Amino acid sequence: MLVNVINTVGLKSRSIFKSVIFLICLSFLDCSCNVLGTINASNICEKEAGQCPCKPNTDTRTCGECQDSYYGYPVSENEDCLACDCNPGGSMSPICNKVSGRCTCRSNITSRTCSSTVQGFYFNFLDSNSYDAWEAESNCIQTSSVPFELFTGRGYQTCYQGNQVTFRGVAAVTSLPDDAL
Repeated sequence: MLVNVINTVGLKSRSIFKSVIFLICLSFLDCSCNVLGTINASNICEKEAGQCPCKPNTDTRTCGECQDSYYGYPVSENEDCLACDCNPGGSMSPICNKVSGRCTCRSNITSRTCSSTVQGFYFNFLDSNSYDAWEAESNCIQTSSVPFELFTGRGYQTCYQGNQVTFRGVAAVTSLPDDAL
């Protein structure tokens, strides 16, 4: 804490001279950067807001946790949080548990990344190609349970007889290993 003497004022009361000192106390906050989450293990933060220089996959003012869709906070200066890699067909979201990296799986889907089915079940997407029709050219009706400006990928197109859907620039995605193709 920095104490600054601003002014000394003399007061006279019943023949006793009193001095009153006015003090202003300024407090400065420590950066408190989590050095395992900062670039070059820095503990130097931005002067106005106190933002520490975070590694690409860490987040918060102090770089104290992994960003959404990343997990496994670094245990050494040379590491960064790891990508969740949640399977888009088997998981409910691209965001996983920030400690374990476990994704939230759909029914009868298992594994950390939701890329395997429970024994006795199969799921078409996990071993076949899938195309996202949301951005395809079509005269179908786009439907989502969230406002379009907040759209996160959960939505669908309602198509009726006679509607057309055209995919352009499609990159096929598969979860099968290369030797299985």
